[in-house]
Amino acid sequence: MNLTECLRVTLWRFPIFVDYFEFSVEGSGDHWSISSRGNLYFCDAGEMVISRVATVLSTYETAIAVPKEEGPTTEMLLVQGDAFNNLFHEAKREAFHLEVRDDYYPADYPPLVRFLNGEPDSYDWFQPWLNQVRGTTGRGVAVNRARVVTVPHNDYTRYAKHVARLNVEAGEDVRYLPRHMIAVDDLTTDDWWLFDDSVVSFTVFEPGPNGRWVGGAVTTDPAIVEYVRTVKNRVWSLSIPLSEYGEP
Repeated sequence: MNLTECLRVTLWRFPIFVDYFEFSVEGSGDHWSISSRGNLYFCDAGEMVISRVATVLSTYETAIAVPKEEGPTTEMLLVQGDAFNNLFHEAKREAFHLEVRDDYYPADYPPLVRFLNGEPDSYDWFQPWLNQVRGTTGRGVAVNRARVVTVPHNDYTRYAKHVARLNVEAGEDVRYLPRHMIAVDDLTTDDWWLFDDSVVSFTVFEPGPNGRWVGGAVTTDPAIVEYVRTVKNRVWSLSIPLSEYGEP
């Protein structure tokens, strides 16, 4: 694997107590190692380790070769497609999603454009997800979603809130938390799913401010799970149900 290929990988910020971890791209045979030291990230590209200085997700400043550091390891698997959907099929009690970004699509995203122009939408594109929710909640598994949003709302947040009624109709419990109501240090930098309070799937996007969803980086590491569970409980206790939420 060469340097260019290494730098295409989306890296994300983890709690500082996670010093070093690894994950494999399912089915590709590729194996990645990432080490976190504050804002330093290391991508193992065979004989060299590339460090990246990041201020936000997928925003990189520099790239240099550094010696590989050793530390506690945590296996993480990048799951996509059916493998990601199986996380819902295997859940017994709850699938919980935290969203912390204010934008997920570019300004020319067709459903967003239709919303802003007041045009009708059949929402056919949304049916696969709604069917997933119906199937999951139909088995007695809760699907809960908390969105941490900036106030005043941007166009995407207004659009997502408009569409969220369909999530609720399908069985989701969708709640909102204005960003100013929670300390930055009480949140994670990235989105994730937590299944049954025991399996964490960090959301992986392509590089860029509105990078396409790639899959989930999955771990059952007890320290990471406990940290994410604490964030979940804190956010959920402060969040406002969609039916009661109006932009402050």
